[in-house]
Amino acid sequence: MKKILLRGVIVFCILAIGIFIFKLLNSKKTNLSSSSKNLNVPLVETLKITTFSSQLKIRAQGVIEAREIGSLTPQVSGKVLYISPKLKPGSTVKKGELLLKIDPKDYQLALAQAQNNLIQAESNLILIQAQARQAIEAYKLEHGPEAQVPPLIAKEPELKQALANKEIALTKLKQAELNLKRTELFAPYDLVVLEKKVGLGTYINAGTSLATYYALDSLEVKVPLEPQKISYLSAQSKAQIYVPSLDKTFTSTKWRPGPQIEESTRLIDIYLQVNSPLLKPGEFVQVTLLGKLKKGLAKIPVSSVHDLNTVWILTPEQTIEMRPVKVWEQEEDFLLVEGLKSGTEVVTTPLGEVSSGLKVRVK
Repeated sequence: MKKILLRGVIVFCILAIGIFIFKLLNSKKTNLSSSSKNLNVPLVETLKITTFSSQLKIRAQGVIEAREIGSLTPQVSGKVLYISPKLKPGSTVKKGELLLKIDPKDYQLALAQAQNNLIQAESNLILIQAQARQAIEAYKLEHGPEAQVPPLIAKEPELKQALANKEIALTKLKQAELNLKRTELFAPYDLVVLEKKVGLGTYINAGTSLATYYALDSLEVKVPLEPQKISYLSAQSKAQIYVPSLDKTFTSTKWRPGPQIEESTRLIDIYLQVNSPLLKPGEFVQVTLLGKLKKGLAKIPVSSVHDLNTVWILTPEQTIEMRPVKVWEQEEDFLLVEGLKSGTEVVTTPLGEVSSGLKVRVK
């Protein structure tokens, strides 16, 4: 009897131990399964958005150009007697300064001849007018005071010819005066000389380019932009122009758009007015355009924007939602975007293929 009872106790203990071990193993399996499920849910970091207002900025590269380029071109021929020491590349010349002088002797003689011709024409006109008066008086004495004097008797053809000769002489005198004046070439405006192509003592012909220059107040910075970025600017927009060679920044308060979009680049040029004798055409510069004040902007890392204009939003259900945004500008490793509200959490952790509704865990 005792043996039977002992065997029963042993069997019971074995069964109890087996049940305990089974439950223990089953519990661990459940925990492992739950843990495995959690490990399959991506762990992400988020950035809480705070919106703000900011003046839009466009950063671009530009090149300095001269809007108005001129040529020193004489209208008379002759030998060069004088060249200004300022007529050399890079020199700045004030409006009205004498740049070059042509030998005036031939033109002085031509002026004297024209003056004499005018005196002769005027004298001839006076003489014919006197002869005409005498002829008219003589005719009326013979035929009566009421008689109609024939044109030939009144010397009308001679008078017309004498008047025409006087006008011709006067015109030639004015031309001679103008030619003499043109022997001196002056700066038409404040300018900077680009190139000199004449030497002292050289005989030059009318119409020959002797030098080239640009107007000092015609300097502009040409900046190619994407057409949609023109909308960032207002008529009052200013620009900061940094010139690397001078390590100096200039401010432009006037700008204008170009006439068309370039076919090859699909960009449109804008022109910034900037006046300084320190600037040189052809130099590349860095430009920061200050645009309109924009509200509701957010600053997020560049890596948080996917497919150019999409961010991943963390929903209250701990899932990802795709949301489009408008990118306005980039500041180093961050983007200024529009389309997010304050308090929104943006997922900043890079993941593989993601779709809306993906479950995530937040660190």
